[in-house]
Amino acid sequence: MQEHRPFLPHGFQFRPSDEELIEHYLKKKDSGIFIPLAEYFIRDCNLYQEKPSEIWDSHGGPFLNADEDLYFFTHLKKKFSKGSRIDRKVGSSGGTWQGEDAGKDIVSGQSKIKIGSKKRFRYEKQG
Repeated sequence: MQEHRPFLPHGFQFRPSDEELIEHYLKKKDSGIFIPLAEYFIRDCNLYQEKPSEIWDSHGGPFLNADEDLYFFTHLKKKFSKGSRIDRKVGSSGGTWQGEDAGKDIVSGQSKIKIGSKKRFRYEKQG
């Protein structure tokens, strides 16, 4: 069953640049600023609780076109409360999120100052 979608003009696509995601969505979300329709395009989801296939299915992944993406806000889970290392284990499934690359710096188009970074992860499960 396809989820309810807000009224949007035909042909509308949500395709923000990396800089736009950080400046217009992530920073505002972190500051508690309301962003109209953002909860539809960038969902809150604990990526460490469910398997990726369950997340994909429950957030409308099967209804996306091949060139569409899903976007999520999630809180990172630290290995130790005072540490900086991230625990990437997923629930009790035995799987983990594994980094695929070293990451890429995201810079502001105007000032060329680093405002964030982007890194790809894949889900791996033993066996």
